[in-house]
Amino acid sequence: MDTVAINTPVMAGTAAELLASAVALQSTIFAATPLTTAIVTPGADPVSATGVASFMANNAESLAMAQMHVAELVQAAQAVGDASIAYQIQDLVGKGLLLV
Repeated sequence: MDTVAINTPVMAGTAAELLASAVALQSTIFAATPLTTAIVTPGADPVSATGVASFMANNAESLAMAQMHVAELVQAAQAVGDASIAYQIQDLVGKGLLLV
C-alpha cells in the first residue's frame, strides 16, 4: 500500500513565508512610488517633457505589475495555508476513524 505523508507544519511555514514576501514587496512598492512617479523635467523643452512623461508612464506600469505580484503572493499564501488546514482536518478524521 502506498502512503503519502504531508508535513503540515512545513506547509504552514511556506504560507507564512509567502505572506512575508508579499509584505516585503508591498513595502518596497510603497517606498518606491514617490521616487519613480514624481520625476522632475530637466528642461523646458518639449523633448524633456516627453521623456519624463514616458519614464513616469513606464514606472507606473512597473509598479502596477509589482502590485499584481503582491496579490499573487497573497493568493498563494492563502491556498497553501488552506491546504495545510484541510490536510490537518483530514488527518484528524482519519485518526478518529481508526479509534472506532
